[in-house]
Amino acid sequence: MDIRAELTYTKKRQIGVGQGMNSEVFLAFDVQLAGEIAVKEIPKALGVSVQDYFREAQRMFAAEHPNVVRVNYACETASTVGLAMRYYRNGSLQDRIAISPLPLMEVIEIGQGILNGLGCIHRLNLVHFDVKPSNILFDDNGAPLLADFGQTRMIGPGGWAHRPGMYRDGIPPECYSGAGLFQSDIYQVGLTLYRAVNGDVLFNRQRPTSDHDAQQMTLAGSFPDRAVFLPHVPTSLRQVICNALHVDPGSRFPSCRDFADALGKVRIEVDWKVIADSNGGMHWTAKRDGRADTMIDLLPNKNRWNVQIHTGRGHDRRRKDTEKWRKDLTHKQARSHLRQVFRSLGQPR
Repeated sequence: MDIRAELTYTKKRQIGVGQGMNSEVFLAFDVQLAGEIAVKEIPKALGVSVQDYFREAQRMFAAEHPNVVRVNYACETASTVGLAMRYYRNGSLQDRIAISPLPLMEVIEIGQGILNGLGCIHRLNLVHFDVKPSNILFDDNGAPLLADFGQTRMIGPGGWAHRPGMYRDGIPPECYSGAGLFQSDIYQVGLTLYRAVNGDVLFNRQRPTSDHDAQQMTLAGSFPDRAVFLPHVPTSLRQVICNALHVDPGSRFPSCRDFADALGKVRIEVDWKVIADSNGGMHWTAKRDGRADTMIDLLPNKNRWNVQIHTGRGHDRRRKDTEKWRKDLTHKQARSHLRQVFRSLGQPR
């Protein structure tokens, strides 16, 4: 017996502005549950199939996992189709990396959480096709959650899934042929971690200016530039991320578990906190073995760069390793010098 029920929620404000392709997400108050929820809506005027939209909710419901966003219900009005989910106050990964990168241990933990949730999706024979920073949310305990199943597709008999519409900057190389596979999600996780360790300021400088350039650079493996990482990122982590970003899907990690295991083997001896400033400068801070804070600054000097190293805190900052200070460097020279500095301070190769 079919029952047609009535649901009421009150929109409070839009959230995640500009992070959805055709949909909008609102913070709302669910009258029945007497609590806040997030509601993703898409206008029917765009020609969306109600049943296709409901299938997104069904996939999220089927993929119940600690690292997958929990769906409450799907519904429709005369003008919209809606998907109600738990509201997560801690925002998205996109919010966290917009200006500065994350500490590397945090990146590894987030990566492993994403891969755990994604592995659940793959076991349902689904490809997500839309793993990106804005689709990684955080619960009240800080655990990462994979969201937005609107682009998810079923793997067909040949091991491939039909490619949906995708954001230009996140299209895996093989998807330019019109199809993707489980390793397409591996690529997108690698791209997400690349952005997390470097921050989106560095990533955005590389963005192609046209669809044609994006395709050519992605197929050539030059976007993103696998040779460009912030200097504190150790070689071991670079190699894991670059493996996931391999142009050939068969050369990537074969599964989410293999990728997560590789991340778990990376050792971060000094977990630097990185802050980028509005002038393009970068500032690294870390505690090492209980000693005073160590601070490394990359400072713009007109069209050149200076590197400085200090210990201490606030007004107590003292000069340290002045023989490693450098002035009037090109950006390439500064990056090379900083890699040597970080190695000397205990960061593994």
